[in-house]
Amino acid sequence: MVERWVASAWLLTERHFRKVVGHEHLWTLAVNLGREASRHATGKVA
Repeated sequence: MVERWVASAWLLTERHFRKVVGHEHLWTLAVNLGREASRHATGKVA
């Protein structure tokens, strides 16, 4: 029954979702953030 409630809530709210502008380039953000995280982890912050 919980799965039905979740599915129902998802369908009701889905029409209010909006596409992120520039979503095609989000992978570059993820790559850059990964590089920054690895720099901080290794202590090589410039």
